[in-house]
Amino acid sequence: MRDLHDSVTQKLYGLVALTEVGQAGLDAGSEVQHNVTSARIFSRIGDYARQVLKEMRLFLFELQPINLERDGLIAVLNHRLATVEGRADIKARLLADKNISLSLEREVALYFIAQEALATKIDYADKETA
Repeated sequence: MRDLHDSVTQKLYGLVALTEVGQAGLDAGSEVQHNVTSARIFSRIGDYARQVLKEMRLFLFELQPINLERDGLIAVLNHRLATVEGRADIKARLLADKNISLSLEREVALYFIAQEALATKIDYADKETA
């Protein structure tokens, strides 16, 4: 979760810096230069803003408590996948036996493994679009 927090903070600083660069360019350059530079800067600001929004939604999801004992591993993982797919624009599918019987300790371990795998996939997807 610390990595997600750091990533959001870095992207927000990037948004501020890009905004300041864009403003400085508008204040100093020619009209033609303004249009080209502004278009690039606004495009990057939009990209950063979308990434921050996705990461904040995932961060907020991370704060939600899970109840493996009540809901079961498969239901919790399916909920997690649905949330990630909707927020991060990735497609994932869980294939599992719904009658699986594991100790709570193993379910918790598997949940965190799946959570980390999804975080890795999201990081990889973000790097591909950057």
